[in-house]
Amino acid sequence: MDGYIIEAAHTISPFQDPVSACRVEDRPLSEWVERTLRDLGCDAVRPAPNTIQGPALVMTGDLWITRDLATAFLKEARSKTTPTVLAARQGLMTSYTEVLQDLGECDVDGEGSRVYPLAWVPAGASLEVGGGDLALEWEALGLTPLAVELDEDPMELPVHRVFAAEQKLVLPFTHRSAVRIGHWMHVLRANQMARIGWGARLVRVEWLKLLWAAMRAMSFNKWRVMAKLTTRGAGCDIHPTAVVEGSVLGDNVTVGAGAIVRFSWLGDGARVSDSSHVLYSVLGAGASTARMGMLQSCVLYPGANSGHYGLQLCVVGRDTFVGGEVVLGDFKPDGNIMVMHRGELKNTHTNLLGCAVGHDCSVMMRATTYAGREIPNGYTIIGPPHDIITKIPDGLPRDGTPLIADGGVLVPYSKARHKRRAPGEEG
Repeated sequence: MDGYIIEAAHTISPFQDPVSACRVEDRPLSEWVERTLRDLGCDAVRPAPNTIQGPALVMTGDLWITRDLATAFLKEARSKTTPTVLAARQGLMTSYTEVLQDLGECDVDGEGSRVYPLAWVPAGASLEVGGGDLALEWEALGLTPLAVELDEDPMELPVHRVFAAEQKLVLPFTHRSAVRIGHWMHVLRANQMARIGWGARLVRVEWLKLLWAAMRAMSFNKWRVMAKLTTRGAGCDIHPTAVVEGSVLGDNVTVGAGAIVRFSWLGDGARVSDSSHVLYSVLGAGASTARMGMLQSCVLYPGANSGHYGLQLCVVGRDTFVGGEVVLGDFKPDGNIMVMHRGELKNTHTNLLGCAVGHDCSVMMRATTYAGREIPNGYTIIGPPHDIITKIPDGLPRDGTPLIADGGVLVPYSKARHKRRAPGEEG
């Protein structure tokens, strides 16, 4: 059986990569698409012809989808005699990931659903694609939406009330998810759902692995079990004081003393330095953290380095350096974060989202951005110049007088032109 791939031509800002090169768990999306088709017993065919004869699967090259969701769709679609397209009922997964996605809408059994670009053409039938969009133009293409149960539960994470009035974030705990990638935010969401899907699959499908891990841990303590579920490649160097739980480590990965790696994916040659925390994140091949760095729900492309003390919900491009004390905003206290998409500011419908830093960038020396911002490829950004000491004159007092950078020149605080005072302070 053939599996046809309709190529997606758009690029993802700020990286300017074709969408097929976007990385999910340190693999190009094109590999994910082809592997999905192979897992379903299909021979991947690029590009798709204008007329597709069944039996065949058809999907777009910008769709990331878990194997379990694709399998569930195909299992139900095989019983249909007309071409069908994947639909997902509105729920936790769609609500969390659908923002800015090019998805169709339909009504299935009286419930609102989202249409994704994965279609089945049965034997004896044909599909005239002709440049049409499987998700947005499903009706014009003669496709019938087929809603698949997502088998999802709410996963509640406690947070301070400043982030959510209910003092909790609710994420979808499911091994059936899909993201149509058209924005860097979708790259982040696909990687998040891949990690969540790994855990959900253990609970729902591969529970024997959990039991075997508990037997090897000789404990039902969840953290001891998670440690036994970690997969390590060849040549890894893990310090005995490091904690590695529920993660996938490629070949030649280094994890330093006192470091914590939890529910993360580390590509070949990734390095987690001493006392660093890597939580729910993906580090590409050769990516690294500085000592005492912290990554939470981030994606680092191959060769990226984060010396950041607290990077969250960010996507960092290839061979990019983000230095310590840099502030890449990830929270907006007074409303939803706006991002650029196709030349316009768009509402993300969330107040928690980091930034995207392009390839070959250097961001350092207390540089600060608002949440949701993009830094284009190749930029070198530093903090405010009046905070950077470029000249130290002779004859400065050595008696304990406070010295401050003023326009780049080190001067006594009393003589500074740009003094920092607390609100209401006089003088």
